[in-house]
Amino acid sequence: EHFLVLLPESSRQEAEQVAKRIERAAGERHGMAVRFGIASFPHQEITFDKLIETAEAELRAIQRAAAEPQAGFAGGTQLASKPASS
Repeated sequence: EHFLVLLPESSRQEAEQVAKRIERAAGERHGMAVRFGIASFPHQEITFDKLIETAEAELRAIQRAAAEPQAGFAGGTQLASKPASS
């Protein structure tokens, strides 16, 4: 399943903190592992469509890394860290 969470007026750092709280709650309450792709406005993208594309690309990168045994992925959430464009 895919879900979209919008956090207006939140920084990328704040979004990552929210993602970690969701991860913890999903694991503790439901035994679920979750992964996140995060994109921020206006630091990475300036349109809604590009924000979605960027977040999806980060999520796909995390999913690929999780599928690779040499990546050392042990389950749970990973956050993609894409530096903000200058």
